[in-house]
Amino acid sequence: MKEKKKFSIQWRVIAIALGCWMIPFVLMVGMMVHYILSNQMGDRVDNMTDQVNFNMQTSVERLNQAIEDSRDASYEGELRSVYEAYKSNDYKDYWLSGRVRGYLNTKYTNDPSFSSTIFWYREAPEKLNGEVYNSSAGGAYHQINTYWEYDHEAVREYAETLDTGIGFLDRDGRIYMIRNLVNRSFEPVGVLVMRLNTAYCFEGMRHFLNDFDMGIYLNDLCLEFTQDGEQENKEGMRPEEYPQGSTWEGGYLYIRNLVKENSYRLDTLVRIPKTVVMDSMYAYMRILGVMIVLLVPLVVFLIFMVRRHILQPTEQLMEGAREIQEGNLGYQITFEAGSQEFVYLTESFNQMSSRLKYQFDHIFQEEMALKDARIMALQSHINPHFMNNTLEIINWEARLSGNMKISKMIESLSVLMNAAMDRKRRHVVPLKEELQYVEAYLHIMKERLGSKLTVEMDISEETLNEKVPRLILQPVIENAIEHGVIRSGSGTVVLRSYKKGDYLYLETENNGIMNEQERAKVDRLLAPDYDTSKESSGNLGIANVNQRLGILYGEPCGLSIFQEKDDRICARLTIFVGLRAQ
Repeated sequence: MKEKKKFSIQWRVIAIALGCWMIPFVLMVGMMVHYILSNQMGDRVDNMTDQVNFNMQTSVERLNQAIEDSRDASYEGELRSVYEAYKSNDYKDYWLSGRVRGYLNTKYTNDPSFSSTIFWYREAPEKLNGEVYNSSAGGAYHQINTYWEYDHEAVREYAETLDTGIGFLDRDGRIYMIRNLVNRSFEPVGVLVMRLNTAYCFEGMRHFLNDFDMGIYLNDLCLEFTQDGEQENKEGMRPEEYPQGSTWEGGYLYIRNLVKENSYRLDTLVRIPKTVVMDSMYAYMRILGVMIVLLVPLVVFLIFMVRRHILQPTEQLMEGAREIQEGNLGYQITFEAGSQEFVYLTESFNQMSSRLKYQFDHIFQEEMALKDARIMALQSHINPHFMNNTLEIINWEARLSGNMKISKMIESLSVLMNAAMDRKRRHVVPLKEELQYVEAYLHIMKERLGSKLTVEMDISEETLNEKVPRLILQPVIENAIEHGVIRSGSGTVVLRSYKKGDYLYLETENNGIMNEQERAKVDRLLAPDYDTSKESSGNLGIANVNQRLGILYGEPCGLSIFQEKDDRICARLTIFVGLRAQ
């Protein structure tokens, strides 16, 4: 048997000293870090979420006020009366335009929600219209020209789709709020077009721009802002991909707020780096860092004391023992020990050495005959239980070093080894347990193949407790990966389960096209009278699976492989789960 490795007392003493002192200290520091991070992080996230919600509410209130202001043009009836007077008295076009411009100037020139406002009558939009702009809200005459040159036709077509409600239209980052003006018979007469001052309406949300990414969706319009406050239309973050409130993902905190009003829906997503969230906690981390740094000289002092008073006297005793072992009888230790225990041991050793020398000087050496003894060499086989326990130790070491990738792979390999050892001697297991072995195998294969391998699961809930033969799925999955994904360079493997009557069906689907030669090989391997002893080990998997199912359940149970689609191959396991199978 292989002799178990023994460690010196030096390392044992150091391990005991550090374990009894450093481990409690590290655990205490770890608990402090956990407490600080969990509480401070939670408060920080709550504060940021509240700030986002507050600024979002400000934007909602300003949008609501803008919509309310736009209703005045319909409810007050001034623009409708001007048009009726124009039609009844045959006034000139410039008279109508002047009256419209005067009304708009009174109502909207100083309204911070709009940078420009245009109203035109459907009869002749290019002639019968009026427009104003609000310079304090960023408006200018070129906005009027831009509207008539680039945006009017799109606005006119969009207005045709509106009834009496409010609509929003995006034209290369220019957001227009549009509503129809109707007469007393509810027939459209004109269209009110108001260019939103997004810098004002979303002023609260723009405060996040300095540090965070942000996506704002007004109905289906994606609003993004540059640092100077101008609005751009780009495809940004999609709020619908995240739940309401705060969510952690990939080192970022995502805060989503969705508000639904009668006239619009406002959906906002703010992405905050984790470093920003933890910024206020760095002071605590620095304190802990100082504590750890101060721990180093204490550890050095501990090692010095252990070596001076324990290890060096022990080494002197070991040196004396080696001298006597080599025949230097009467060897004396001259080291001055610093403790009573080692003084006693040193004096006792010196006396013993002197007595041995005296005895060997006065006693004849006797020949000692040793009987021949056969030493039977034991074949060293590694016990699977020992391998599994060793994997657990390696897994623990990987977790301690923070290498979760290796730890996960070891856990997956351990699951497969446990399945292979079959401690409980079970021939069948629930499907949900069999899927654990499959997931362990797939995890290892994903680490090997990376993004080349994609796995999709479609497992029926009612099948999870059905009994299946142990390790019946892994060879089929392996075959799908080897002959589908690896051969093609990349691909997707689909695993599904479902029941029909007294039968459970387990299917794997992978990329690939079977030619005639491969079809013949599959038929040969799955033949009822196929002799597996004549096959190479690389092809035993699916043949073994088919024969196991046939032996356990009889016809029509077994494995079938066929071309599902033009580029997909399906392997189907049929398992009887009726009363006779139970």
